[in-house]
Amino acid sequence: MSRIFHKVSERCRYFNWTSLSNWGRNKFHFLLRKSRITSYPQFVIVEPCNSCNLRCPLCPTGQRVPVERGSMNMETFTRIVDQLSPNVRYMSLYYLGEPLLCEHLSEMIRYAHQYKVRVFVSTNLNILDNKKAEELIRSKLDYIIVSLDGASQESYEKYRIGGDFHKVISNIRFLIKKKNEEKSLYPRIVIQPVVFKHNETEIPKIKSLAKDLGVDMTIRQGTLGGAGQSPPIMKDAKLIEQWLSQDEDYHKEYNYLNGKPYLKDEACYYLWKGITVNWDGSVFPCCWLYENKYSLGNILEQDFKTIWNNEMYVSSRSLFARRRSTFLKTRGSLPETICYKCKIFRHNLNDQ
Repeated sequence: MSRIFHKVSERCRYFNWTSLSNWGRNKFHFLLRKSRITSYPQFVIVEPCNSCNLRCPLCPTGQRVPVERGSMNMETFTRIVDQLSPNVRYMSLYYLGEPLLCEHLSEMIRYAHQYKVRVFVSTNLNILDNKKAEELIRSKLDYIIVSLDGASQESYEKYRIGGDFHKVISNIRFLIKKKNEEKSLYPRIVIQPVVFKHNETEIPKIKSLAKDLGVDMTIRQGTLGGAGQSPPIMKDAKLIEQWLSQDEDYHKEYNYLNGKPYLKDEACYYLWKGITVNWDGSVFPCCWLYENKYSLGNILEQDFKTIWNNEMYVSSRSLFARRRSTFLKTRGSLPETICYKCKIFRHNLNDQ
């Protein structure tokens, strides 16, 4: 009963007519596959910083892929929120870095909440002190997703290189203790294991651990990433053999086992419904990209409306036009973006 009450209270907390109207228009534009749209994205991914304290082997940040590192300042963040609100409904304050390394994180959360934006953070939770815990709780962060890929130090550190399993568990308990002291429901804590070959047998144990801690749990399938893997998503037989589970149940979104390109018979919803903004203001069409050469604009150089319907976004959306003739009319007159090379979706250039 309390869970139902919490859901209802959250809906009331974030309800506003503008975002509801935008949701309807956005859904309509997506269904029609319009290349120029007047609706805003429903969610935004914002990268507070692209540095990390761990060295996860399938993450470009963990691999220390040579890209410029930095943290987003509040001026850039407020520019993003001011231009997207009150239309956007959800914000993920994490991307390819560890958000708890960002000194402005709690300030960002509070600022987004002023515009009734629900905020999520994903962290390895290896770094947490009393001050940071209090800031997260008092900011009323909605959800904190804790990456916990094992039920022991031995299995956990195989992927979260440099991480301390026992410290993560201790930090979860500490955050729960501080929540109780503050008499706060927030943040909701969710354990999220990424399923790999070495930890798939431990998923039941991680579920039991989450239950014992009194937190929720979601499962995320293992995917290839980092240098040479995205974009576009490429097949690497050695990496697949080394890391990925052979269980089909853990390949529901991207099937690496069927020997075919990772094609979906649908449109890329990101191009209509979401936007990713890097720490330096670079705008990406999805969450698979991390090099600025693939950006579709920069929010510090142009306003959001201009970027959202610029030639590169229009060209990317036109790939998924319902009629091939519509795409052929524009092909050649618009620039080819990284979306033309994406192997996830089946579209006019990628149909086999």
